[in-house]
Amino acid sequence: MIRHFDKIENLGVFAKYAKPAGMTPFAKFNLIYGLNGSGKTTLSRFFQDLNAGAAVGFDELKYKISTEEGSFTVSVARRPPCMMAPT
Repeated sequence: MIRHFDKIENLGVFAKYAKPAGMTPFAKFNLIYGLNGSGKTTLSRFFQDLNAGAAVGFDELKYKISTEEGSFTVSVARRPPCMMAPT
């Protein structure tokens, strides 16, 4: 289970997020709320992308997550567009 995000970079409004000192870890159930434009949908899509193993639309995404099993860091590199052979 994810305990917290240590850092998130290049994810919408979470361009340079760093975990605040003293932040309590996630629990089994969590409530995420905020004003319009504060990143609720972005964060929800990020959770969905974690399950799918993709980061749709965020080519330069970097993040570090702490889980019950330990921490891991991921960097998503931009891939060049596929070139088609001439016919």
